[in-house]
Amino acid sequence: MTASVLSGHSPAGIGCRLDDPTTAGDPAALVALIKADHDLDARVEGRSVVIDVADARQAWAIGSWGVARAVDTGARSVQVGDKQWSRSRASSALTWSTSSTPQPQTRVVLTL
Repeated sequence: MTASVLSGHSPAGIGCRLDDPTTAGDPAALVALIKADHDLDARVEGRSVVIDVADARQAWAIGSWGVARAVDTGARSVQVGDKQWSRSRASSALTWSTSSTPQPQTRVVLTL
């Protein structure tokens, strides 16, 4: 199942209960990590990092990676299209919810 989730074939297939980050994430460092891990260009928009990709499967792969790496990056939320994972210790962090600010299905937004 892990390979299916991280390759984008199982949308919204990952969740993670995490404490709030102890330090603020670094958007520039996250952009560099995305480039190193996925060879994709990303842009910083305030406290968010935005990645536009070719298709929804790739967007889910990057979004799933964003949740899996949230403990390292300090991500507070990850959005893929109209779905969003929000960092929390509550059981709600194990699922994705509908975002109040939908994005295109090929866009991933990681908010620090």
